[in-house]
Amino acid sequence: MTSIPKSNEIVFVKNYYNMLCNRPSLIHQYYMKDSQITINKETGKPEICTEDFGKYIKSKISSPISKVFISHLSCQKTDDLKSIINVIGQFVYSDLTQVRIAHQFIVSKIDSTLYIKNEILTFLDEEVVYETESDAKRVVAVLCGKNSMLQAAGVISEFGKIISIKLENDDRVVMTLNSAEDVENIKRNAAKIVSQGYKLELDGLKI
Repeated sequence: MTSIPKSNEIVFVKNYYNMLCNRPSLIHQYYMKDSQITINKETGKPEICTEDFGKYIKSKISSPISKVFISHLSCQKTDDLKSIINVIGQFVYSDLTQVRIAHQFIVSKIDSTLYIKNEILTFLDEEVVYETESDAKRVVAVLCGKNSMLQAAGVISEFGKIISIKLENDDRVVMTLNSAEDVENIKRNAAKIVSQGYKLELDGLKI
């Protein structure tokens, strides 16, 4: 196997999308000899790719991806070595066009590294729900510490409605809230959030 970072399911998603955006020519490193991929439009006829995965992905995603927004991320273990990961989100291309996606992975753990056994990527026929330029007054950055992204989202959602979630390279989770009032509510409850092992960046403040 080619060397890629050791990770859990949440970190796998972050690293996979980072490579898809920044080093797509190396994305084949995540696949095994017996992997299977399906990439298709919602209304298209599904097909299965079993070889030349990097070439197949390039043929289906012809425009460079600059950002990936994640609105939902969940995972379940099927056994000690395999997990199912489900992502709903949005690709933002370099030309600023966007598309909603549903993305499922079955990953296998080999020497503490997760590789893709099965993958289905569907381009959804629905309206884009996030703006590429987020209103700074509605954005909260969370450093999770020992907590997972899902745990962080759960804590923040107690104090405001999350519209989008983005994983950044420096291990920050950037969340766009529904309104500036939601951010103010998070600011008022910052002590409760920080006491659970998080650090916050919002409205020009680091807490």
